Amino acid sequence: MEVPKLVNEIKLTYTPRKLKRWSYINASATANSILRSWFPEKTINVQETFVALFLNAQNEVIGVHTFATGGVSWVNVDLRLIMAVALKSLAVSIIVAHNHPSGNLQPSEADKDFTKRIKEAAGLFQIRLLDHLIVVEGGVFLSMCDAGYL
Repeated sequence: MEVPKLVNEIKLTYTPRKLKRWSYINASATANSILRSWFPEKTINVQETFVALFLNAQNEVIGVHTFATGGVSWVNVDLRLIMAVALKSLAVSIIVAHNHPSGNLQPSEADKDFTKRIKEAAGLFQIRLLDHLIVVEGGVFLSMCDAGYL
C-alpha cells in the first residue's frame, strides 16, 4: 500500500553551460558592459528594471536574471528570489543593477537600504555582493562599490 504524500515535492535543477562570449568581471565597467543588453535603450527612461549577474569563484559570469520591472520611479524586488537564484546557480558572488529612468545616478535611501539587505542576506550563505550598479541612458552608470556605498 502506497503512503500518501503529505507535502509538495520540490525539485531543483541546474544545467551549467560555458558562456564563451563573457569573460570574468574585473571591474565595474566590465559588469556594466555585460548588463547593458538587459536594459534596452528604448525603455531605459520609462521603467525601472532590476537585474543580477551571478558569478563563480573566478568571477566568471555563470548567469544573468531579470527579477522585476516596475514603475517610473520604483521597482519591487523580492530578496528571497535573488537568494534562491544565487543558491540554485551555485554562485559565489553576485552583482545587482537597476536603472533610474530619471537619469539621476545618485542612489536613493531605498537603494542604499536594499543593497545593505542583499549584502547581509548573501553573507549568510557565504555569497559576496560585489557591486550594485545604477545605470542610465547612454552607457553611463554609478558603481555603489566604487562610490563607497558598499
